[in-house]
Amino acid sequence: MPERKVYAITEKGKQRLLEELRENMLAPSAGDDTFALAMCFGFGMSE
Repeated sequence: MPERKVYAITEKGKQRLLEELRENMLAPSAGDDTFALAMCFGFGMSE
């Protein structure tokens, strides 16, 4: 089995992601946004 490369988000990247999520969650939406919903629940997943 080939070795896997594991990536991790940097602290700067994590802060940017949180900023984007906050902005998008506060903005009115014309429909459902499954990506934003998935990202909200993604933080509860283990590495």
